[in-house]
Amino acid sequence: MKAVQVELFDWMGNGGPVQSTREFWVTIGPNPVYIKTASDASGR
Repeated sequence: MKAVQVELFDWMGNGGPVQSTREFWVTIGPNPVYIKTASDASGR
């Protein structure tokens, strides 16, 4: 299982790259978020 670069943004556009699941959940908080993964762009 290889690591996936994930970028996490809340509804105000705050956020950035997230390296781990732990950091991921801490960053989310109670706000709705938008998630972008590097794998979406490099799936050729």
